Amino acid sequence: MDLKQFDTRTMANKGVIFNPTPPGFTEPVKEVSFLVVGVDSKIFMDKAIKNAREDMDSMKRNPKKKEISDEDIEKAKKRRIEDIAVCILDWSGIEENGVKVDFSFANAVNLLTDYPWLFEQLDMFIGDRANFLPSAGQVGK
Repeated sequence: MDLKQFDTRTMANKGVIFNPTPPGFTEPVKEVSFLVVGVDSKIFMDKAIKNAREDMDSMKRNPKKKEISDEDIEKAKKRRIEDIAVCILDWSGIEENGVKVDFSFANAVNLLTDYPWLFEQLDMFIGDRANFLPSAGQVGK
């Protein structure tokens, strides 16, 4: 078996196109696209390492902390959204109230916060290594 056919890292770093399926739709909307990297990408791995370091620093600062506060929960939610937002390299066809939304990390965080269905779909897509196989054929830039 040639393992190169299962190389997900190359496409995960280049990025692939994702077309979302909004609630009430049965097919993805081709006019809306996101260029995203996957969980095997350097971008995603760097973010995971940063998160781990922050967690370790927090444990060092508060070694006796046993309770999870509401603030901790909100921080975890925000960080999870940022984990996905950092994987978005670009998009096209995004509008709110008829106004084009330009791509930026801050705008990505806002979209993923305001539209949980979009966050959920991107999270699932980015985490599915099959989307980043050489045979997947959805090459981005």
